[in-house]
Amino acid sequence: VQGQKAGDTLAVGRWSNPALYPDFRFTLRDTRPAQIYLKLTNYRPLQVPIRLATAAERDQQRTLELVFVGALMGSLLMLMGWCMLRYWESHEAAEGWYVLYTLLMLLVGAQSVGLANLWFWPYAAGWADSATIVLPLLGVGASTLLLRHLATTDVRSPRLDTVLAWFSGACAALILLEWTIERQSALLFHG
Repeated sequence: VQGQKAGDTLAVGRWSNPALYPDFRFTLRDTRPAQIYLKLTNYRPLQVPIRLATAAERDQQRTLELVFVGALMGSLLMLMGWCMLRYWESHEAAEGWYVLYTLLMLLVGAQSVGLANLWFWPYAAGWADSATIVLPLLGVGASTLLLRHLATTDVRSPRLDTVLAWFSGACAALILLEWTIERQSALLFHG
């Protein structure tokens, strides 16, 4: 009997089958009934959909997933390349900030589909676990600041500008809380 492991407390590079999300392979020798044990643990109760598929079905699904992920990442990389070209031509600070913003959105997208854990930090289990919360919060906070700048809310609507500034600050505070509160304490907050 061979044990396979995967999950957010184990670095993706150390999974039995590194992928965008936990994926386990097993082979049935014949058509007789067999016992297969799957142990799922989490710091809070959860419901996990379990799907069985043949190797061919799974490979086809993985290919389709990677085509869509590739289209998303390719679009963001082309946008970032275009932004870098604009910055190189103009040397304006705003263009440079947009390059950084696009890079952040690329990281947020890669993290949300599991690609960042697989490619960028496959052996950093702690960061991979935190990045799932930290990067989207950072993206939302940065998007709010970009919106404030593009819409010049400080001139047009000072109250909205204040709300957006506080919202961005709240995103930063939540990022700090992610790093200071351990899982058992977090369970008290969201049950």
